[in-house]
Amino acid sequence: YSLANGTVGIYDRMSRYWRIKSKNQAVSIFAFDINDDGVQELITGWSSGKIDARTERTGEVVQKDNFNAPIAGLVAGDYRKEGRDQLISCSVEGEIRGYSSIVKETKPETTTAEQNTLRELNQRKKQPSDGTQELQ
Repeated sequence: YSLANGTVGIYDRMSRYWRIKSKNQAVSIFAFDINDDGVQELITGWSSGKIDARTERTGEVVQKDNFNAPIAGLVAGDYRKEGRDQLISCSVEGEIRGYSSIVKETKPETTTAEQNTLRELNQRKKQPSDGTQELQ
């Protein structure tokens, strides 16, 4: 939801997930999966020219951008002719920007064997090279 006083948030039936208050007005809101996680984020275009994308459950900002003029609207379409929709924003001065989904890189999990090896190397590093033990 969006209110004229600058409040934006998400409810699920009678439960409010989150809300934020701004001194600017939300002029356009749109649901779009900007981080490619399968869940749509709430994209808000503001009278200040700011655009932010917030997660549905927590309201955490996952992407933001700023225009030099207020936002006129937000839509989805194949702006770059890549075969999939992008978020498209337009300012009141006619500036248009397209945003592709952000794909987060996943880090490979460290295995227990790798963790043990790193721990052993770290212990060796702490021992003095002359064979004496360091007091802790």
